[in-house]
Amino acid sequence: MEKYQVTAVLLVSLVIGSSMAVFHTCIHDKVAVDKIPTVQLSAQQQQQNITEFRNIRIVPQIAPDLDPRLTGLVAFPSGALARALQTITGALLVRPIQSNFTIPYPCDQWTSGPNKGKCMPTRGGVATRCGPLPIPAKFVGSWETCVSANSMVCNRTQAQGNGASNTDFLLFVGSTNDSTCNSAPLVFSYAAPCAKDTWSRPAAGYINFCANVGACSVMTRWCHSSVPFTPQKLFQQPPGILYDLILHELIHALGFSALRFQESHWEARILNHETMTAFLPADYTTLSNFTLAFFEDSGWYRVNYSYLSTISQFDLRWGQGVHF
Repeated sequence: MEKYQVTAVLLVSLVIGSSMAVFHTCIHDKVAVDKIPTVQLSAQQQQQNITEFRNIRIVPQIAPDLDPRLTGLVAFPSGALARALQTITGALLVRPIQSNFTIPYPCDQWTSGPNKGKCMPTRGGVATRCGPLPIPAKFVGSWETCVSANSMVCNRTQAQGNGASNTDFLLFVGSTNDSTCNSAPLVFSYAAPCAKDTWSRPAAGYINFCANVGACSVMTRWCHSSVPFTPQKLFQQPPGILYDLILHELIHALGFSALRFQESHWEARILNHETMTAFLPADYTTLSNFTLAFFEDSGWYRVNYSYLSTISQFDLRWGQGVHF
């Protein structure tokens, strides 16, 4: 059979008309926050002077109260989370954070006077959170609370741990059901960054699995309302469906957002089945070079494109076309 090379423009026309059964609706735009704190480094590190890029080190912190129905799905070393982390750490490189770091305590700060930047006493005892998920005390930095902007009466609270070590991105994973989970139909999870490094690159973020995923009414494509949801129901579908979901959310946590780009998702009519469309299909998605190019264009990341080509089911290469 004679081979014809179809350029990317023609390829786009082929996917526009594809039908797609939706598995998950992404609500990242509802949870993305423009202003996030800068991590506190345990040693003086001039990260701005670091020119060498290395593979990103992502360290997950799994909440102890993670919905037990999800534990086996995200478990290491063979779970969907581990596979998603392997994909990203193999493809993305960053300027490494070379010291331990902690996440600042979330206080209202004085904006003037000698105590500018120090905490007001109005939020004492408030838990530090990454999105909806509490941050363990060992990752929370020390802070100083002053009774007024000019007062000499200040109280310093020391950090209870050494923070994150050998880490470029700290990922909190948990499951809680809140109003955000119920803000749209078919919301399985959501994610966003919650702290940045000195380059403004996300250095910490979260993935929250909505606790209501156990309701079969949310999973009507696969189960009847009278049948309890089980993790096996995900595995009975085309392989990799939870991997696709976690990979999508992880990419949001790493900075793929309308806050730093024109849109938070690719247009599904043009890139149907790409990992970063707003509606994840029920069969499969593919992480393409379009998404990796976004990371490179941000300036925070370098990309190993050859690594992606070894794991993708379908590699979109701009201008090179596809052979039939």
